[in-house]
Amino acid sequence: MALFPADNQTGVRVEAERMDDEHPLKAHAHIGHVEKLYLEVLYRCNFECRHCFQGVNLKRPERFTLDEATRAIAHFADHFGLSSVTICGGEPFLHPDLEAMLAFAKLRGLDTVVCTNGYRIHKILTRVASDLDHLRVSVDGLCETHDAIRRPGSFKACVDTLLFARAHGIRTSITMTVTNSNVGDIGGLAAIAAECGADHIKLHELRPIGHAADHPDLIVAPGQRSQLTREVRRAARDVPVFLDEDASPAVALDRSRMERTDLDRIEIQPDGRLYVSCKAVGADSNAFWYDKAHDCVEYRPADDDELAARTPQVRYVEI
Repeated sequence: MALFPADNQTGVRVEAERMDDEHPLKAHAHIGHVEKLYLEVLYRCNFECRHCFQGVNLKRPERFTLDEATRAIAHFADHFGLSSVTICGGEPFLHPDLEAMLAFAKLRGLDTVVCTNGYRIHKILTRVASDLDHLRVSVDGLCETHDAIRRPGSFKACVDTLLFARAHGIRTSITMTVTNSNVGDIGGLAAIAAECGADHIKLHELRPIGHAADHPDLIVAPGQRSQLTREVRRAARDVPVFLDEDASPAVALDRSRMERTDLDRIEIQPDGRLYVSCKAVGADSNAFWYDKAHDCVEYRPADDDELAARTPQVRYVEI
């Protein structure tokens, strides 16, 4: 394994893989297989949601070029046996090369997923339909609640997109970040999800990073946890619900139905930050970087990085 100093200003020691050396993720995070690569292809978004984990990063210009994205996909498929690639952002449908990225991933035999706000994407959805397996649309409550946290008219756009995608043979699901304003909407949203033919709803716990750090009023209050439990159970009557285990300790979790965590996923941001835990994303606690220019992973340890802090994986259970 080759060790070399970074720039003299930081003095950070950097370790990167060479062709004849063990991969840094294998050597330091003991990762032998990665099921899913989450690739944030750009920071830019056409929304500025109050709870967005990207926060001020939404204004940053960095993005993956088509060549960088395809090399990253090939890198992790070759080293770790990927099964799927999830393209996210920012808003990935704003990237001019999204269509080609999805086509490349399908040529590599990978399942393809895109996470989107679902706003005015019908035209490009038609073009990518043959290479897109699953569309995950972010919906944060019923119409009034969702539009308040995102933008006016966006709830209707989400529903239209879910219906349009299904009509074009694309599987869909809904991702909802649970806040104190939408706890009571979970059951109603599940009914809409079922009407739209969505496979499931995934409920995220709000984490106080990015814009959410400036809006602590969005965090679910302790007194709302019993309501959350009721709404989740009501929702599960209409559509499968995958619940972040941090979101509701009151829900009796069946550990046998937990999603895999041995390493289920890694996530790479547009500037190359590489995270092995979803809970660390956006917190600048990454121990690894993906060098886009040289197509290699660098290990840059710090006293407070996600490995040192033993940051756990996010775990979901089907209710």
